[in-house]
Amino acid sequence: MCDEGEQAKRKWTDEEIGEALEVHRNTVGRIRQRFLQKGEKPALERKSRKTPPTPAKVDGAAAAQIIALCCSEPPSGRAEWTIRLLTSELKQRQIITEISSPTVWRTLKKTNYALGKPKDTVFRNRI
Repeated sequence: MCDEGEQAKRKWTDEEIGEALEVHRNTVGRIRQRFLQKGEKPALERKSRKTPPTPAKVDGAAAAQIIALCCSEPPSGRAEWTIRLLTSELKQRQIITEISSPTVWRTLKKTNYALGKPKDTVFRNRI
């Protein structure tokens, strides 16, 4: 589309190419620029990363400790664990020094653990 040669009957603009491919015209321009500078393969494929942009805050061992804490008895005066209570307890016990409530929530969600359900049970989502 971009390069149909000088003898082409119709010249495509970036906007027309973007509409045809359902991408923004700036994307068309960036891909063309990358093609001219680096060639076809780098222009059409994603650049591979050596490492993720940010390291994971919770690894498998930490997730296991979060689940173990959920399965234990809540502090006196509490009937069950809450996300905020878990977060503060993790920090107090120095299991994980820097963690937020949403991170604890996402960890429990990824492991399919449901707070308030019978203890020692990890529920699987039904498909």
